[in-house]
Amino acid sequence: MVYTEDALIEQPAIKLYSELGWDTVVCWDEQFGSDSPFGRNTRGDVVLSHRLRLALKQLNPDAPTLAID
Repeated sequence: MVYTEDALIEQPAIKLYSELGWDTVVCWDEQFGSDSPFGRNTRGDVVLSHRLRLALKQLNPDAPTLAID
């Protein structure tokens, strides 16, 4: 077994998320900025804010915009 972060942490996490029904995507060659399929500007953007905001609005339809932001 190769002891790398990918083998010890990332792959088991991806497997677990898949088993829980989450969609997983390998983004190693992702293009950032306006060409990003996920809306990330840099690799450091770990929270997809636009998707989170949409989900929060669906879960809390009566919440004021200030609370969602």
